[in-house]
Amino acid sequence: ANRVAVMKNGERPVVVCSAISGVSDAIEAILAGCEQGHPEAAITALKETHAGLAEALGVALEAELGADLAELERLVHGASLIAEVSPRLRARLMAMGERMSTRLGAAYLRLSGLTVSWVDATAHLVAKDEPDLPPARAMLSAQCAFDPDPTLAAAFTSLDGVIITQGFIARNSAGETVLLGRGGSDTTAAYLSAK
Repeated sequence: ANRVAVMKNGERPVVVCSAISGVSDAIEAILAGCEQGHPEAAITALKETHAGLAEALGVALEAELGADLAELERLVHGASLIAEVSPRLRARLMAMGERMSTRLGAAYLRLSGLTVSWVDATAHLVAKDEPDLPPARAMLSAQCAFDPDPTLAAAFTSLDGVIITQGFIARNSAGETVLLGRGGSDTTAAYLSAK
């Protein structure tokens, strides 16, 4: 009843999600495996975690996460071949935990009868340009401005139902995925509420 009242009042809930518990650590294990040439076991564990949640929620894993898991495997394979993980690749892979959890969450909410708009946070949150930062810090511990953003507000207002998006991630001015540092989901929620 509360959900219906909120929506009827014109309020638009925005749900900012982190990765599933333990998934960021699992992706770190995959990245370590890339550098050592053996990420397969860590990839399998990551898939099993998501498959277990998808099954518990009654969501089709392949339909919701097939493309994400295929991209993860492709990127990991490339990094394994050279046994090196750049800050750019680390940010891209770490962001996948949030993307996958929100895809599963959005699918579950839809199955529950809610209207849901899945939003890629990197389409709306842009990190501040700080040219003097070392590349690793710029990619893995970025910051966004808190200034009001009428374009973002209009974009979110135009969406239907509950908005679900990712914490922890943004993009830089070059369009690359950057991280807001571990625990960045709370930071994302603060950025979005300020805009």
